[in-house]
Amino acid sequence: MRPKKSKDTKIPNISKKLRITMLSFFGLLFLLMIRLAFLQFVQGADLKERMYSQLIKSDLISPKRGTIYDATRQSFSY
Repeated sequence: MRPKKSKDTKIPNISKKLRITMLSFFGLLFLLMIRLAFLQFVQGADLKERMYSQLIKSDLISPKRGTIYDATRQSFSY
């Protein structure tokens, strides 16, 4: 009888540069998720109030008009 061959599936070696790049990417992704959670849950109510105060605002604007001429060349200032 033959000895059984072991079916070791070897994971290919990942290069050091790729490993560092992947760790950096996932680290930045983790930091972004932490920042988004902080903005949503900690500062969410305050940011919502600030948004509504900027959104609902009415100002009366009085634009300065130029001289308007009609067909008889009479000028009107508004």
